[in-house]
Formats: sequence, structure tokens, C-alpha cells
Amino acid sequence: MSLEHYIPYTPDDQTRAVDTIHYGPEGGRDFTEYCKIFNLKREDLEGKRILDLGAGSELRFAEGVKERGINAEVISYSPGFLDEYTRARALLTASTDVKKRLVVGMGEQLPFQDGAFDMILSIHVADYVHARMNERLFLEEIARTLAPGGMAYIYPISALKGLLETEGTTLFDGKARFVEPPPQDKGGGIRIKKM
Repeated sequence: MSLEHYIPYTPDDQTRAVDTIHYGPEGGRDFTEYCKIFNLKREDLEGKRILDLGAGSELRFAEGVKERGINAEVISYSPGFLDEYTRARALLTASTDVKKRLVVGMGEQLPFQDGAFDMILSIHVADYVHARMNERLFLEEIARTLAPGGMAYIYPISALKGLLETEGTTLFDGKARFVEPPPQDKGGGIRIKKM
């Protein structure tokens, strides 16, 4: 899959993508919610380079990592930061370290090197990816930017269920695969493991 298969977003699609940052909890989900949804513990995050794919407007996950003294680098990524008000709000409320790691863009075109992240966390982003080709590209980009042994956590899977059922469980030419979450993970998401 490559960008020549990418179905470009219309101006209305881009506006909807920018507006998604205003859905859900005010300011976005916090650190505790992320950990609950993905059954993550402090030690799962320690020493990792993490992409928060679909960060909330107040960068609450990244701030939570910092407040808890967890040694992890969090990159906060969202199309919502295209909106000047939202970006200004994020920059106003965020600490200096967190501000430096705010990146704007769409999930189907991640501007990061191959293998850049140990962990990718994505909550309700797949719900807004349109067209089957773009869903596939979204997953391929996640797999591409994961480091070997890295794990992506995507919640929920409802938007991707049809794609997973028809196209199988491997990505990126077999270098990444979907793995079942452990039984104690009640979040209902999926995980992608980079081989």
C-alpha cells in the first residue's frame, strides 16, 4: 500500500478531522483512562518512545506521563491541531517539554521515520478514517513507524472490523501482525506487534 492508493480528503473531510479533537471528554482522555482502556502499567511505558495518535486538545496523556515522572517520550499527534484555536489552547496549557512534541497531521500519512516508536496508542481515531484503502494505509503507517518488537494499541475496532475480516491479520509485508489482547484487557481494542 502506498500513497498513490490514498484517497485524499476533501476540504469538508479535513474540517471533520480537525473537529474530532472536540469530541469525547473535554480536553481529551487523561493518563488514567488510557491505562485503563489498554491495561497499561507504569513499567509498560518506562523508557519508551510513544506516539499518542489522536491526542486530545489538552495533551492530557503526555502531561500525565510527565507528572508521574515516567521516563518516556510522548509525541502528541492530531489533525485537530490544524485549528489555530485548538493549537493555541494546547500550547497554552501544556508544559514546555510537552509543547515541543506536538505534531499536526493525518493518521494515513505519519511524518515519522520507519521504526520511530516503541508504542503507539490510538483511541477513536479509526472511527474517522474514511474509505477502505485509507483504513489499510492507516494500519500500514502504524506498522511502519513501530520499532521491531513495538506494540500499537487501537481502540475501538468497530471501524476496522470489516477490513480485518476481509484482509487478514498481517501488515507491512508480514513484518507486523495483529495480536489478541490478554483476557484481562476489557477495552475491546486490537494490538499490532512489529516483528
